[in-house]
Amino acid sequence: MVEKNKMSCIVVRKYDAEKAIKVLRKHRLLATDFKVMRCKDVVKIPTIKPLTKNVKIAFNNEGILFKETIDYFERKSVVKTYKDLVKNIPREAIDRLPSSYDIVGEAILIRIPEEAMNYAQIIGEALLRFHKNIKGVYAVTGETYGEERLTPLKLIAGNSVEKTVYVEHGVKFVVNIGKTYINPSLSFEHYRIGEEVSDGEKILDMFCGIGGFSLTIACRKKAEIYAVDINPYAIRSLISSLKINKLKGTIYPILGDSAYVFSKFFNKTFDRVIMNLPGSTYRFLKYACRVLSDNGGIIHYYRFAEAINEVIFEFLKLISSFRSVVKILNIRKVIEVSPRKRLYVIDAYVM
Repeated sequence: MVEKNKMSCIVVRKYDAEKAIKVLRKHRLLATDFKVMRCKDVVKIPTIKPLTKNVKIAFNNEGILFKETIDYFERKSVVKTYKDLVKNIPREAIDRLPSSYDIVGEAILIRIPEEAMNYAQIIGEALLRFHKNIKGVYAVTGETYGEERLTPLKLIAGNSVEKTVYVEHGVKFVVNIGKTYINPSLSFEHYRIGEEVSDGEKILDMFCGIGGFSLTIACRKKAEIYAVDINPYAIRSLISSLKINKLKGTIYPILGDSAYVFSKFFNKTFDRVIMNLPGSTYRFLKYACRVLSDNGGIIHYYRFAEAINEVIFEFLKLISSFRSVVKILNIRKVIEVSPRKRLYVIDAYVM
């Protein structure tokens, strides 16, 4: 049984209800936490206290006939998160649902615990009601895999979103949902690197994806950026994004295998190399060193590990075969992937 509260209220004709609510709201007498009651030709509107003289005058000026009385009103349900809209599934399943998820343009990507996957459609529909501008909700059904860095997705509510525009720090990214890698959790990292770059730099973004680093830099700095990726959809997305952003710098999108591209076309020409392929960055460090300027430059080395010491040891051991590290500029945890898996970055000035 729904609990109701005894409250002051007014009774007005239904065609006067909107005007009456407007007057009550203006005078801060409307009990906004409670539901209005509609009864045939009249409407009962809850008030926080009996009407003041000024409100009665305002009603008379608007031609609103009213009657003051007392009645019982139901409190409005408070919707703070999408979980408040999830109905007809066990409470323990709701409690295990994630509080966070990725909003990518008109799509939502959410990781649903295995024990709640039977209720995926209900969860997806709740997210659609909570976010009015979302067209499709996808469940992330596994880990990112393969050279093209694809994330397995399953549409659980709404319509399929093949292509959308995602905005990050004012930069617009065209995204092919399910065919390109995107991680909004890297938003601050894109911004951080973009702020560190100086005008005039020549930069290699070794695994650019849809251009998270490249576009963020080019929108802020007069830099020359070579953006390479093996995923054709990622390069197409980047090319599309070039047309919808105002760039200060220049981006050259390149489709191909990083090792092949570097060894064939570049030789000690870059001031900065971005290496965001954390699952296997170590395999490409020698190529980054090969294309870094003889005068030295900066390498951003991203790596998954349980602890930062593992990344430092690996980086120093590997790079000693190719270059000398002049200075490690920064070491930080970028994001926590799981309790035993974190994404770290080392920013190193290398000679």
